[in-house]
Amino acid sequence: MDHFIPWARYPDNGIHNLVIADPRCNANKRDFLAASAHVKEWVLRFDVHSGLLSDLKKIAEQAFWEHHSERTVGVARATYLHLPSGAKLWIARKDFEDADPQLLGRVLAGS
Repeated sequence: MDHFIPWARYPDNGIHNLVIADPRCNANKRDFLAASAHVKEWVLRFDVHSGLLSDLKKIAEQAFWEHHSERTVGVARATYLHLPSGAKLWIARKDFEDADPQLLGRVLAGS
């Protein structure tokens, strides 16, 4: 498991901030923010029409796990939408891309 919004940036163990990760990828990502393609995949879980949001809520309630999707999305927006152009976002291994605030704004607008 990995924290999508890194723990070092915002300590959130809620189910909506956790993603399955390969241990090596998790170690490489460390406290970097994920690239826009990863953000695009991550926001799919917040689409009320997909069923993932309600599934995660059910799992969290059954496991007595924290769940606060609105807060998690709010933190992601506050974090990503205030990045300067060119901030480095983690893609994979030791690969990074420059942040594109306009693209990230579009991606996070629907969540």
